[in-house]
Amino acid sequence: MRQYPAGESIRARADHAGRPIAFVFQGHPHRVESVEEAREPRLDWWSPTGEIHRTYYLVSTDRGMICEIYRDMLTGDWFLARVFD
Repeated sequence: MRQYPAGESIRARADHAGRPIAFVFQGHPHRVESVEEAREPRLDWWSPTGEIHRTYYLVSTDRGMICEIYRDMLTGDWFLARVFD
């Protein structure tokens, strides 16, 4: 597994419910084949600002990638958190 502790910025598109349907990582487009899990953990306890709100998605893509991506709900930005080998 490769982890990106600070989150690797990605461009993503979401459906009407906010779930990811496609993203671009390192210049390569990925279509989300399935969302295996979605979660919104409480992260405020370790943040000095107390303002962290993220939704994480465990997804598999049309290119065979299994990864965890998340959306920062305060900014709307998307990030890749980890890639499973």
